[in-house]
Amino acid sequence: MKSVYKLFFLCLIFIVLIILLNLTNFSNKIYDASTKEAVVSTTVKKLQPPSITGEVTICVVVCGDRVDEALTMLKSALVFTCRSLQFIILAETSLIPAFNEKLAEWKLLSNKTFDFIVKPITFPEGSDAAMWKKLFKPCAAQRLFLPSVLNDIDAVLYVDTDTLFLAPPEKIWDEFKKMNSSQLAALSPEHEDPNTGWYNRFAKHPYYGKLGVNSGVMLMNLTRMREFRWIEYNYRPDHCMYMPVCIKAEKEGALVLHGSRGTFHSQKQPPFRAIYRAMQEYQLNTDPYDYLLVPMRNYLALEHKSNCGKVWEVFITQPESHLGQQ
Repeated sequence: MKSVYKLFFLCLIFIVLIILLNLTNFSNKIYDASTKEAVVSTTVKKLQPPSITGEVTICVVVCGDRVDEALTMLKSALVFTCRSLQFIILAETSLIPAFNEKLAEWKLLSNKTFDFIVKPITFPEGSDAAMWKKLFKPCAAQRLFLPSVLNDIDAVLYVDTDTLFLAPPEKIWDEFKKMNSSQLAALSPEHEDPNTGWYNRFAKHPYYGKLGVNSGVMLMNLTRMREFRWIEYNYRPDHCMYMPVCIKAEKEGALVLHGSRGTFHSQKQPPFRAIYRAMQEYQLNTDPYDYLLVPMRNYLALEHKSNCGKVWEVFITQPESHLGQQ
């Protein structure tokens, strides 16, 4: 009889253990399910778009028959954006009314927030505008002068007319946040494969890196470009003819003198002509101190009365440092 009780008791214990194991497994399944839900929830949160802040400024240059193409590009930006946009259109004078009309219409129709500025294409004063327009493609050179043409704009996303946004333009715009303190612009490579690259196979002019870059889509920090200035690398009559405007060049001297608008050959700003005259007369097989630097000093001394002559140090500081007697 005792053996029967023992057997019954063992069976009861076994049944209890099975029940406990099942309960534990069930609770683990519930925990796993809740954990998976949490993981899915976390993943979904990570895929949410970033906070919507910061106006995106898009700039385009338009010449010839590219009005429709440019408007289509601007439309694509409006379709995808989640932020407010500012459009800056630099166009030939005859094209400006078309942009004003269509963009004003869009402001009434669209539920997106945007402003626009339409400006005429301008090239440096005194330069050959017709020549600039013919460089590469009509008006392509305008982007070179955006820092000065848009002198009150901090930064732009420049795009060619033959581009289309297929995602929010702010995704590109936010790349500005990744720039360090010295970076001015961001562009993509012209090619990825050297076997099909154009620059590395055909170009007869200098280009960046191994394969060149494409300027059709370009982030431009215009403020940094203006601050970098380059005046001392391209010192022109404009920098001194009315009043001196390049403090760094006054302290350290000009590295490259640019006699634009025929200044080397006229009486308009005599110091430019004086330096050119000394360099033109210099013979390469003679001593540069006696036959170049000394004439530079002498010719400059005769031209101190003009506005540029009042900052004569700009013209002689660098030659003094490189040609002066030790």
